[in-house]
Amino acid sequence: MSSETVIGIDLSRDWLDGFCLPEKQRFRFQNSPDGHARLLEILQSMPDDLKVGFEATGGQEWALWRGNPPIKRVSFE
Repeated sequence: MSSETVIGIDLSRDWLDGFCLPEKQRFRFQNSPDGHARLLEILQSMPDDLKVGFEATGGQEWALWRGNPPIKRVSFE
């Protein structure tokens, strides 16, 4: 089994709900500029081979993809 770090994020109009493996940590941030900044801080502190997946069906993910600053170390799949 791989020791790769994977984060899944469910985006809704109001919240960013996430789960991180293998640490089994949950997080929840408001889907707002402040919440995006907090999420980016966490993601940028993670390993370079971090994998992030979004479950987003309503277009809520685009604000994160256009983040300021943009995420350069994270692979979105």
